[in-house]
Amino acid sequence: MKGAIPLPYIIAIIFGIIIIAIIGYWFFTTSGGVGGSSQQAACQSAALQFCLDWIRSGSESPELRELVIAKCGPLDIPVPSEDTCKRQYT
Repeated sequence: MKGAIPLPYIIAIIFGIIIIAIIGYWFFTTSGGVGGSSQQAACQSAALQFCLDWIRSGSESPELRELVIAKCGPLDIPVPSEDTCKRQYT
């Protein structure tokens, strides 16, 4: 048949696509994915807001504490203590 693609070429193309997909997945998972750095930035922002509010008001805000737990919990980053806030931001 004229113009037909032989079976070995089709298998090689499929195999190549699978290899590229595996390498892409490996790169994506080792680099932290799309949201890795943005999650870190959101956590740091929430922690900063929590600390600045604590320093300004002199007491901890339960709402901001919950926000920090929500943003930083998946990253295993603890809620900053009063001493940590004072050391870093005063």
